[in-house]
Amino acid sequence: MMSAVLAYSATVALADDYPSRAVSVVMPAASGGGPDVIGRIVADRLSQAWKQPVVILNRPGGTGLVGAQAMRGAKPDGYLLYMAVASNFTVLAQTQQNLPIDFRRDIIPVGLVGEQPMVIAVASSLGVRTLAELLALGAQRPGQLTYGTIRGGIPHMTMEMVRLQAGIDLSFVPYTATQQVVAELMGGRIALAVDAMSAFAGVLDRGGLRALAVSSPARLPDYPDLPTVSETLRGFEARGWFALMAPAGTPDDIIRKLNQDLRAVLEDQDLQQRFRTLGTYVRPMSPAQLGEFIRQEQELWLPIVKKISAASP
Repeated sequence: MMSAVLAYSATVALADDYPSRAVSVVMPAASGGGPDVIGRIVADRLSQAWKQPVVILNRPGGTGLVGAQAMRGAKPDGYLLYMAVASNFTVLAQTQQNLPIDFRRDIIPVGLVGEQPMVIAVASSLGVRTLAELLALGAQRPGQLTYGTIRGGIPHMTMEMVRLQAGIDLSFVPYTATQQVVAELMGGRIALAVDAMSAFAGVLDRGGLRALAVSSPARLPDYPDLPTVSETLRGFEARGWFALMAPAGTPDDIIRKLNQDLRAVLEDQDLQQRFRTLGTYVRPMSPAQLGEFIRQEQELWLPIVKKISAASP
């Protein structure tokens, strides 16, 4: 009994003192991309709150596989964290059998950082002004309209879900970087693309591209004239997301402190405004709520993931 009390007291003391040194966050995305920018904004705010450095470790590649490798054997003390992106759990964890870590067992939820609805954009030269017109054109020209994304991410799965619900045949063109997709779309070499709003920031204003719809359940307050996909395909909803995670075995008190401090950071109005310019929207969750949210996302995307995996060479 006394040993249990002492162990509990030691954990509380550890949480009270946390963090007492630099904290590192593995980012499974390249430096300068949308997820990295989001991660660095959060890291900077946590660093200010903790008065300790918060260092982003970029480990891109393999839909999060390289980042997962970096987390293998991580000490569960709160000093090495993981900034998960949606595809880590909805694609990688569902399709790869021999990962260096088990995302369901070895990494535990801390809190949701933000959500990113997907935007469907077309080349202006395509001559369509609404999603309904795009779907009608796709039905008239089966297999002839091309769309581009990075293979296996939420944008790819979003367009596959649109295609299946609409019952049309589109041709997928895979790319390795979002910048390539946008450049190809602006050059008219693909007919349409889907990605977060941040991918098209500034480009839509210059012409050449037209945003047709956003995958959020309701119109975005910053883009009230942009219809939702669900206005054409009833009930449609899709989103990317970012979540702070920790190694399994991290003391509960440290997880609670991380969640509380993250939520406090996300309440800042200036941060929320910066997020909105990146097409990202805050949605605070407890660790338990995040765990349930991830489970629901896995169930939502599993049929699409299976179809994409079966079609992959």
